[in-house]
Amino acid sequence: MSDRLQPVFDRFPGRETEVRDLCAANTAFSALCRAYCELEERLGHLEEVTAMSDPGAGQALRRRRAAMLQEILALMQQNQRV
Repeated sequence: MSDRLQPVFDRFPGRETEVRDLCAANTAFSALCRAYCELEERLGHLEEVTAMSDPGAGQALRRRRAAMLQEILALMQQNQRV
């Protein structure tokens, strides 16, 4: 699973163990991380395809990515308080 989570690890360097542990313990967190990684892949492909033709393409996806990152961070912070 760790290779599939690389985009999450890239966003939260130094917290790989924490992410792995939370994924193992919390199915909702794991699903959120997987969804984030899938979205990141879709955005990467979209940006490659539309880089010149439509610079605004993917705006909604980028907003969703930012919201997902906030959710991931909130769950990580909540876990630290426990």
